[in-house]
Amino acid sequence: MKKDSSEYNSRKLLMILGVSPQIITETIYGLMSLDNFHIPTQVDVITTKTGKAIINKLLFDSGKYKDFLVEYNITNITFSKDNVVVLKDIDGQELSDINSEKTSLQAADQISHRVQNLTKEPNSQVIVSLAGGRKTMGFYAGYALSLFGRPQDRLTHVLVSPGYDGEVDFFYPSKKDEFFENKQGNKLNKHNASVEFIDVPFVRLRKEIPKDALTNQHSFSETVSILDSALQPANLIINLATKEITCHGKLVNLTETLFFDFVWLAYHQIKENEPFPLPNKDLLSNNDPELQKLNTSFISFSECIDNNCSIFDRVKIRMNYTNLNKSYSKIKNKLKEQLGEAISEKYLPVNTGPRNNPCYQLQLDKSQITIKNSRLLAGFEF
Repeated sequence: MKKDSSEYNSRKLLMILGVSPQIITETIYGLMSLDNFHIPTQVDVITTKTGKAIINKLLFDSGKYKDFLVEYNITNITFSKDNVVVLKDIDGQELSDINSEKTSLQAADQISHRVQNLTKEPNSQVIVSLAGGRKTMGFYAGYALSLFGRPQDRLTHVLVSPGYDGEVDFFYPSKKDEFFENKQGNKLNKHNASVEFIDVPFVRLRKEIPKDALTNQHSFSETVSILDSALQPANLIINLATKEITCHGKLVNLTETLFFDFVWLAYHQIKENEPFPLPNKDLLSNNDPELQKLNTSFISFSECIDNNCSIFDRVKIRMNYTNLNKSYSKIKNKLKEQLGEAISEKYLPVNTGPRNNPCYQLQLDKSQITIKNSRLLAGFEF
């Protein structure tokens, strides 16, 4: 069951702004209007050099933000000039605007890195606002949350009633009558304004991203490319000489034992194109003809790959229901961890047999499997 916002110790609101600091107070007010409202514990703002100057002047120096907190008795929120971060170029210089492909890509990287870092925090909720900033900045923020967002994270927007939206003198609906003149010369009462808070549905793709792309920082474009590769057809390359496997162009790290068991399954897929039946768990005697025949083939296969048989000298003991079942389970975990859910799904050993008689195979056509240095498997036909 999805937890309520109040159950998270950290609730951080991330806003991407241009030159309209009013959106900050409007968004906090919009959150206040929800039935399950809980004020964010912190507000972080990403903006330009120009944007920060305007935010400091109109929100902090003018006292508008302080007035808002006092009027609505808000005390448990961390937000100051220190929480306003300016986008920078590759030389560390603050960007005054996002008005080119170059600056857009630089902004994309910094926005996605911020969302990635925020979503790493345990027992936390991240609220990303689409209101404010150039359209591309809002797009990058929303896309970043789609990449890294967890079930509890939210993508939001606010709609302000006509006549009040974008007005330099309007920051939030007041509790009492308070009048101002808008750009059209109309006298409006701040008390009558409405701010509608919207939860924007978005696709969460976090589980499809490999673990290293979640823990390490890549550029926005690289992260998108990593995820996009999941849509490509499977391509398994096995190098017997180096004992390496590559899936979707990515090297997967397996122990030599797991490598061998995976290669054995790939070979069986190419040769037989049918599930590989594990030795029945009741056949535990090495004298059993069925198990003996399977062991002989298994050992010969291992000797071709490793002439010293240093790791496989106890292969007869390994070649049983329990050990191979565990091995394929470990292979699944390694593939999911390193490739992500979407990509790994194409390469996982799948049990297609009944519970008491497991049969494993790779869901790949033999045309999708390439074995390099196959000469090492002398005597084994392909």
